[in-house]
Amino acid sequence: MWTKTIQITTAAIALSMLCVGVVSAQEKTVQGTVTDGATGQTLPGANIRVQGTQTGTTTDMEGRYEITVPGPDATLVFSFIGYQTEEVTVGDRTTVNVTLQEEVGQLEEVVVTGYGTQQRGDITGSVSSVDVAEANVGQTSSAQELLKGRVSGLEVLPNSGEPGSGVSLRIRGTTSISAGSEPLYVIDGVPINNTSVTPGGASAGGVSASGSSNPLALISPQDIQSIEVLKDAAATAIYGSQGANGVVLIETKGGEAGASISASYGGKVSYGTLSNELDLLSASEYRDATDGGGNGNASTDWQEETLRSPVTHEHNLSLSGGTESTSYRASLGHLNNKGLLIQNGIERTTGRLNVQHNTLDDRLRFNVNLTGSFLQRKHGFFRQAGGFEHGSIGSMIAFDPTVPVKNEGGEFAEYSDNFRNPVALQRRVTDVTDQNRILGNFSTEADLLENLTLEGTLGIDLQNAIRRSYIPGSGPSRWIGQTATNGGLARQAERNLSNVVTQATLNYNEEFIEGQQFKILLGSEYKRETFQEVGTQNQNFITDATLFNNLGGGIDPSVPFSAKALVEQISFFGRVNYNIDGKYLLEATLRRDGSSVFGEQEKFAFFPAASAGWNIAEESFLDVNNLSQLKLRFSWGISGNQAVPPYESLPSLEAATAFQGVFGPEERIQAGVAQARAANPDLKWEETEEFNVGIDFTYGRFDGSINAYQKETTDLLLDVPVLQPAPSPTKLENVGSVENQGLEFSLEAYVFDRENMTLSVGGNISTNKNEITSLGPRDFIDHTPVSGPGQTNVNAQRLAAGHPIGAFYGPKFVGTTGEGLEQYATEDGTTTSLTEAKNQFIGNPVPDFSYGLNIDFDYQAFDVSAFFRGEQGKQLFNNTGLEFGYLSKLGTSNILQSALDDDVSADVTPAYSSRWIQNASYFRLDNLTIGYTLPNTGQFGLRRARVYASAQNVFTITPYDGYDPEVNTNVTGRGLGFRNLSRPTRGVDYTSYPRPRTFTLGVQLSL
Repeated sequence: MWTKTIQITTAAIALSMLCVGVVSAQEKTVQGTVTDGATGQTLPGANIRVQGTQTGTTTDMEGRYEITVPGPDATLVFSFIGYQTEEVTVGDRTTVNVTLQEEVGQLEEVVVTGYGTQQRGDITGSVSSVDVAEANVGQTSSAQELLKGRVSGLEVLPNSGEPGSGVSLRIRGTTSISAGSEPLYVIDGVPINNTSVTPGGASAGGVSASGSSNPLALISPQDIQSIEVLKDAAATAIYGSQGANGVVLIETKGGEAGASISASYGGKVSYGTLSNELDLLSASEYRDATDGGGNGNASTDWQEETLRSPVTHEHNLSLSGGTESTSYRASLGHLNNKGLLIQNGIERTTGRLNVQHNTLDDRLRFNVNLTGSFLQRKHGFFRQAGGFEHGSIGSMIAFDPTVPVKNEGGEFAEYSDNFRNPVALQRRVTDVTDQNRILGNFSTEADLLENLTLEGTLGIDLQNAIRRSYIPGSGPSRWIGQTATNGGLARQAERNLSNVVTQATLNYNEEFIEGQQFKILLGSEYKRETFQEVGTQNQNFITDATLFNNLGGGIDPSVPFSAKALVEQISFFGRVNYNIDGKYLLEATLRRDGSSVFGEQEKFAFFPAASAGWNIAEESFLDVNNLSQLKLRFSWGISGNQAVPPYESLPSLEAATAFQGVFGPEERIQAGVAQARAANPDLKWEETEEFNVGIDFTYGRFDGSINAYQKETTDLLLDVPVLQPAPSPTKLENVGSVENQGLEFSLEAYVFDRENMTLSVGGNISTNKNEITSLGPRDFIDHTPVSGPGQTNVNAQRLAAGHPIGAFYGPKFVGTTGEGLEQYATEDGTTTSLTEAKNQFIGNPVPDFSYGLNIDFDYQAFDVSAFFRGEQGKQLFNNTGLEFGYLSKLGTSNILQSALDDDVSADVTPAYSSRWIQNASYFRLDNLTIGYTLPNTGQFGLRRARVYASAQNVFTITPYDGYDPEVNTNVTGRGLGFRNLSRPTRGVDYTSYPRPRTFTLGVQLSL
């Protein structure tokens, strides 16, 4: 159903691009130059339009233009972003030179905030902006990738290097233990659902394909105009219960009223390589280490055989323009992003249409933003749990290098019940998800009075995903985790998620006294989320030929599953702004939210906030040349978190064959129903209270900001033990608290701006201290099982008061004995026994500080940009090193070269300790781009033509010896696949999907 809807939507958008024509006449040619009124420099890319017609052009790289006008009475309209529009009557002239004056300064820049906009100089909360044009270089497939290292206080944690995989964002630290810590995403004013709708795939022997996807991967970064990140409670409180973890505001590109029709094309091709290989034993080293052992006579580099150098291409076409009352932009994009694992990647097609129309002398305004997208994801069969069996990457590391990929008979070679041939896993397992999404935003604004505006908005977000998986039964049975008698395994599952939002706001602006501006916002919002899931699975097929397309052909079906959930939220909110001469700024916000996920008496809560700003630079006693802004900000507020599964406040019932009995008049055996979960009618909101103090300054060519914050989350939503006997061992309650505090600093320097050369440098640095202050009735919670043989019931992390979320806990490794045994610390000495060792906190995955640095240099037609980022003072648990870093593994599997170099005896089995908690600080050149804008393109009918070369993940300096120091284990928890409860696991590296280094060639054309 959704596929057909997406196809119709995308086709309609494409058709709208093809149905726009240009009507023009030719009587007279006018030429001239457009310059900056302040500097006298020419303005390339300025728009020139014949008033009342669709005829228009833009200036070239030298600021020159040429246009045909219908006659001497024609009026030319000159416009350029950031400059005042000029209108000039042509008359008898054939040369018309125009000077444009700057329209706004940096302090007057309009910034998108909650339910409206503000001038940057008037903002009293903590808001960071991302230069999208600067960030959108190289190979970027989602909006979150544009944020890496570019916003102080924001961490982007990729779950893996697989294309389309999930991404976690943390704004000012992790605030929750079981409920979500993801920020709210708002696209064109409408909150969207960031839940992954990718269903679970087939699994065998504890191994499965990749899991959660990134929902924002369905939106092309090429369609994004701006990104604002709201960080403190004063900025986010207007979103109430959705804003506790921060808010990311995304505005998409639109047309310009009165602008001539323009088209643009952007295309790029990227080549990827493995950026860092694991140092495994080669075949000759393996034979030497095993005294001529091995299970074959080949010499196989399994990293080379399992991974590839993928070629990715992306194309984006857009068309925009407008009349005096209407503006539009339509775009169509296609991305084919292949992964490092063979047979793995994503293919995405997106179409977008934005239309704005004004009528009744601009007193009535209509806006339509519509996106349709289709994404196909080919999953990599690499995820694995603890135990002996491995997925593609684990088997790639473990597989004997003396064994060939295929044996003499042409079949994939196998030799162990514990490891699968990693090439066979990729070539033979089929696992595909088809995902569709429609994002729609329809709004109307009406000026009831000169200073009173009413706006109504309807937002829809419809997602559908169907996942089809097949694990073949033919060939060696051991590598698919099947027995010789149950053949292949087929599975199909489907998820649907709909999110409908309605908003109504009333804005009132008034200047009662000269220099004193008063603004009031009143609004209401209703949100309805509906989740549905259905799936089935069968085994033992007579043939593999039909894959997952003949589920009835198996003879060992599993019980089908299905689920449905509904969450509703209603909100009323208001905001007051008071501005006195641009010096003294006051803002107060109040929101009341009601959510269906909480107890009957706890569904509603108030979320207040207040902030103040003082622009000291406007005071007469502070007369400093070139100091245009020195603003001191204070803010306080409370926001909430309701990101938990629905129905947790109610007693849940479960129907299952385990409860079967004889029922009914016919006395037949039927499935019964029993209570499955204890109720908590007092369940209520998590609340986060935050204080922030900040300074914004603009001095000459320098623009910066400093923020200090402290926030405490109380009434944590946490599973706690239930006194037995009871329907379930735990229930969700409000217990415990978490505190985050930190500092943020950002600075942008426009080093020089000369006629043919400019240089700007920007950077940010931030630190966050996270601490659990209470877990209620629990002293601690152990979580994150250690993976690998012999690690049953061993956990790597512990939650406890006085320590950060995700802290590593276990024995402290202090060295080895003369006999090669590992030694661990005890209360009063050392021991070689794990049972006698003292368990203690041994590491922290949260960095001491994070930073980013961007450099932009332009010289004539050349442009160069470099972006660096890094983290300092964090640790990772190298679970891969633990499993493959011991000599005792040799003979049954391959090992890391480091195992031959250490002093540990071959009799020692792998053991979790601080030995495997490694320093993962890093410094990375994330992107380097060199571009060239071609001159004199007007003769080819082009307004602008630029070619560029870009390298991503260029180099990384780190002491960590795994694939990559940026690792975040993807963990799901209890729930319906919708609003799951999960422990905030991070900083664990176990056979993770490596991140590629990519080289890109691209072109940008404007017509």
